[in-house]
Amino acid sequence: IASHSSHRKMIAASLLAPAVFSLHPIGLRICKNSVCRKAGSADTLDSLFALAAASDQANSNQNGGVALATLQEAFAASRVQACGCLGGCGSGPNVVTTDGGPSDVFHDVYKPSSCAALLDHVGVTVPEAAQRAWLRRMYAMRALRSNKGGEALALLTEALQEASSLKGRAAHLLTLLLEQRADVHEMLRDAPSARDDRERAARLRAMPAPVA
Repeated sequence: IASHSSHRKMIAASLLAPAVFSLHPIGLRICKNSVCRKAGSADTLDSLFALAAASDQANSNQNGGVALATLQEAFAASRVQACGCLGGCGSGPNVVTTDGGPSDVFHDVYKPSSCAALLDHVGVTVPEAAQRAWLRRMYAMRALRSNKGGEALALLTEALQEASSLKGRAAHLLTLLLEQRADVHEMLRDAPSARDDRERAARLRAMPAPVA
């Protein structure tokens, strides 16, 4: 299922990030040039963004009155960005730290565990439950590409169960998973379930951050 909503949220969050978070000296840049794009760098960008949004640090700056998911997205946008060619074409998706040079490029980055390790390398700690949830989401997307809607639905449900253990700390991640499961429900012609998931996602997206 192709959806551009997550990319629109990344753009919106990048505009908010400087106003909410001071920019960390080290972040991650993901190549979006043609060769890496064909190797799946858009998926790597999505993974790094979603995992960063569920990190301990994304939930450390409470700002009452601002939606929790919005704060998490702003944090992720302050640490994870797309960039042009990093060299090493053919070994992508390629990622580099914002203070790194040509010799500091990480190649073939796509697994949630690799993404979490890179985030940890720049001081962003991702809970294991978020990693497990995102891995199931990746398997669900693979199932969809093979036209296995039922399998994808089951995997997204498992992903939601994993992420739910984090509660509001994973507001962005839970919203994303609910919206994607709603897409699958619609593909399987289950409109009531799709509507329920979209309503839950909207409530999560509006959840305010607690006052520090």
